[in-house]
Amino acid sequence: MIAKRPRAKRTKDPDTGAFALGTLRPARVVEPADARELAETLRAASDAGEAVVVYGGGTLQGAANPPSRYDVALSTKRL
Repeated sequence: MIAKRPRAKRTKDPDTGAFALGTLRPARVVEPADARELAETLRAASDAGEAVVVYGGGTLQGAANPPSRYDVALSTKRL
């Protein structure tokens, strides 16, 4: 029997402050574990018309202009 791999970890925690960019906070945070989960996440966000921002180590987050929309924080923590 082949064990199913866990799907991308999704959190709807209202405290998404750790992923804030300026005054913007995402509605949810997604942490895919592999390329398949990453592709599924991006496809679903595109289908829903959501704005996705890639969030790496959390450094230099203020180095650029903030996005106009920020629906999904795509964490690279598990990749």
